[in-house]
Amino acid sequence: MKISSAIVAHHGIVAGMYDDLGIGTIIDEIIPKQGQHKLAHSVVLKAMILNALGFNERRLYIFPKFFTNLATERLLGPGVLPEDLNDDVLGRTLDKIYEANSTDLFLKIVLQVMQNIPFGTQLLHADTTSVSVHGNYEHIDGTPAIQITYGHTKDNRPDLKQFVLSTITNQHGIPLFAKTYSGNASDKQNLIESIQQFREAVQVPEDAYFIADSALYTAENIRNLQQDLHWITHVPSTITEVKTLLHADVPMTRGRDTRYSFYETRSEYSGIPQKWILVHSKEMQARKEKTFEKSLEKLDVQTAKSFKKLMGLEFACEKDAQVAADYWENNHL
Repeated sequence: MKISSAIVAHHGIVAGMYDDLGIGTIIDEIIPKQGQHKLAHSVVLKAMILNALGFNERRLYIFPKFFTNLATERLLGPGVLPEDLNDDVLGRTLDKIYEANSTDLFLKIVLQVMQNIPFGTQLLHADTTSVSVHGNYEHIDGTPAIQITYGHTKDNRPDLKQFVLSTITNQHGIPLFAKTYSGNASDKQNLIESIQQFREAVQVPEDAYFIADSALYTAENIRNLQQDLHWITHVPSTITEVKTLLHADVPMTRGRDTRYSFYETRSEYSGIPQKWILVHSKEMQARKEKTFEKSLEKLDVQTAKSFKKLMGLEFACEKDAQVAADYWENNHL
């Protein structure tokens, strides 16, 4: 008797959840299998999800190797073998996902999952990140595809082209919305567009809050946010009204956590009534003071060296010495 074994491990839990949540059913409805292809797109997508748990940075042509030691039929269905998951099969499914609009497809999956698991949408966090890639990625004019190009990098790789991923998660970090943008797209526009598209597709409680960073806070954006929508963001310190507040002597109220103090005020910026909270952190102040002191010490050393160098110079006349001294004073004092 010949006995062989294969691994299921944690992939079995993920595969089971994929089936129980009805994700495959949604995929088959939107992008049904056509022609004589062996595998449905729902099966291929399930394999991609399992692959993302530890093999996602490899080339597509070695994708089948990931399933070599796994119980592929147990995870993906009877008759499914590792060699069936070749790069042509994956590419065909990826093309179909693109044609169906990946953002719309993801939203439909989210709505399906929310029917089975009510995980809450009280706090909705909207944010973007940049994903750097290698290669040329020449854009073909006239296509609706995003542009993979240079832009404001968030992973300190300005030498690489990138695309931007906008996401919205709930208070537990569960992703509810995902959309890709061109590498040079503006976060100010991406965030408001993502929030509006999400609200059109997903019913959220009336008391839900959308939370985003300061990129959301522009005069146009907060006017475009519906009046019945609650939001929390960081007001940029470049706004004149904020500069005035930051330099004002205001009465701070100590919070329950004594490390923080607060001051509350109202604003009508851009004609929208809103509450502003000024927060003071003792720990943050201590860190800034320490950094400031180090900067002063470094500046003192640099100034002393520069002055010593100036004192060692010889000048042809008193006028030249005075010009050099004035120049040094303007740059160091």
